[in-house]
Amino acid sequence: MSSRALLVTAVLAILGTSSLTAGPKSSIRFKAVNATASTIRAIYVSRSLNPHWGENLLKGRTLGPGEFAVLRFSGDCGAYDLRFVAERGTEFLVDEEPFCDDDDVVTVAGRAVTKVAPH
Repeated sequence: MSSRALLVTAVLAILGTSSLTAGPKSSIRFKAVNATASTIRAIYVSRSLNPHWGENLLKGRTLGPGEFAVLRFSGDCGAYDLRFVAERGTEFLVDEEPFCDDDDVVTVAGRAVTKVAPH
C-alpha cells in the first residue's frame, strides 16, 4: 500500500472515530440527590436562559430526605437550570449547572426559595 493510501486510510479512521464521540447527545442522565430535610415532589430542568421549565422528571414519585434518583431529560451538553419543588410549595433552585456526561450529580441543599418568578 502506498504512503498516500495509508495517509487517506488514517485520516478516514480518525474522522470516523471523532464523529462517534463528538456527536450531539439526545438526552442526558444525571443523579439528583436530596440533601434537604424536605420531601421533593417535582424536579424540572430547562436550558439556562430558557423561560420555560420542562416536564416533572419525577413523574409522580417523591424524593425523601437523603434519597436520590437517576433521571433523564432531553437535551445536549450545556448549562441548565433545575427547580426542585418540595412539600408546601418550597422551592430550591440550581442555576447554570453544566451537563454533558451521564455521570453528573446534582445535590440540592441549602436555602430554599419560597417565591419564584415563572420560568
